[in-house]
Amino acid sequence: MAVKINLENKSLIPVEFGELSFSVDVSDRGKEHLISLVNKYDKETDGIELEVTDQKTYMKAVETMKSVLERVYDDLFGVGSFKKIYDKYPDVILLSGSFVEVCEGVITEYDKRTGKEKMDKYLNQKQRKAK
Repeated sequence: MAVKINLENKSLIPVEFGELSFSVDVSDRGKEHLISLVNKYDKETDGIELEVTDQKTYMKAVETMKSVLERVYDDLFGVGSFKKIYDKYPDVILLSGSFVEVCEGVITEYDKRTGKEKMDKYLNQKQRKAK
């Protein structure tokens, strides 16, 4: 009798923005990509709020933030995904915070799926059988 292990979709974590659904790849390559997007986002958004001194600079900061978010969302979820999300939730501050939440949530879910708890459970079972 063969042990069958279904590995399809195990490295995809679903992400929902209201009624919009996407997924994030957490394979080795996917995690590396996610980390690079977080670094890109941090680098490109660093100091944007410091540039805001009046309505004109505020609007420029919003456009800059929107551009950064479009690149990272489209890179993470696929081309056109930012437009779908922004059309439904047109708030760059909200979507900026959501990007951070997505990254934290994906990492937390990945840890749950592959973390220490599973290994501890397996090792405990092995120890009980050995006794």
